[in-house]
Amino acid sequence: MLLQLWPTLSASQIAAKVGKSRGAVIGRYHRLRGNGEQYAQRRRAKKDAKRQAKQQVVVDAIHELKRNLAQGMDRNAAIQIAIAAGASQRKIAEVVGVSYQRISQIRTQRNKVSALPLAA
Repeated sequence: MLLQLWPTLSASQIAAKVGKSRGAVIGRYHRLRGNGEQYAQRRRAKKDAKRQAKQQVVVDAIHELKRNLAQGMDRNAAIQIAIAAGASQRKIAEVVGVSYQRISQIRTQRNKVSALPLAA
């Protein structure tokens, strides 16, 4: 019935006729026509892109942590920079070789900024 009425009536007119909401009518039409999968694919692609961007931030923060430690920066300062850059406490703990609880303690230390390097 919906597919027969769709070309001649608007979605709100069909909704009034069948006793459903306009959104329900539009959703049903797209599911019947097979268009719903296109929307789902776009949503999944957006989620995947967002997830990959977030993972890249973590990877970059861990690389920066390793570089800072290799250059001889104070461990706690390097950890605080990595946390500020978006790395998770567990990932930092794996790199540094301490527990994530210890990373949490370092994160909440009072003098966070005092050991950060100054820009030249």
